[in-house]
This record gives sequence, C-alpha cells and structure tokens, in this order.
Amino acid sequence: MLKKDYPHDLKEALQKIINDGYYCDNILDWAIPKNGLNSNISSLPILKSLTAREIEVLKLVAAEMSSLKIADKLNISSSTVETHRKNILDKTNSKTLSER
Repeated sequence: MLKKDYPHDLKEALQKIINDGYYCDNILDWAIPKNGLNSNISSLPILKSLTAREIEVLKLVAAEMSSLKIADKLNISSSTVETHRKNILDKTNSKTLSER
C-alpha cells in the first residue's frame, strides 16, 4: 500500500490480511497462488528464471528484511545480496524491491 491510497483501500487490505493471512495489491494478485504465500513460490511463472538463492533472497525481502540482515542470515556479503536483488529486478522486469 502507498501513502496516497484511499482509506477504503486500507480497510480492504486489512480485511484481506484477516481473511487470507496476506495482502497483495490487485496489480500483483495474479502472481500469488490461490493457496497463499506458503505454497512453493518457485512454481510461480514469473519466478521460473530465478536461481534458488535469488528465490531465497526474494522471500527474505518479502519478509521485510534489510539487505544487511539477509546477508547475515545467509552468511554472504551485503554486496552479494545487492547483486541478487539486481538480478531479481532484471529477471522479473521489475523496477523496485522493498527496502527497509
């Protein structure tokens, strides 16, 4: 959700979290498996080109971990995490991954 989103969008998002355990903007809803985020994420068509490590990094990014925390958890350098993040963006034709 973005700051510019309408209050009724926030209410809808919170209801979806309560009902489904997650919220994804409608623009990306097609990419989420019907059985939720706990399914095999690597089976999503858009992610087929990612390596196992890139999928691991993507899951941690989705869990709102910073690059430094991801590096620590995976025992790799933060520059390696940044390389994986760049590869994920390139391979999925995305502009941004969340960073906290």
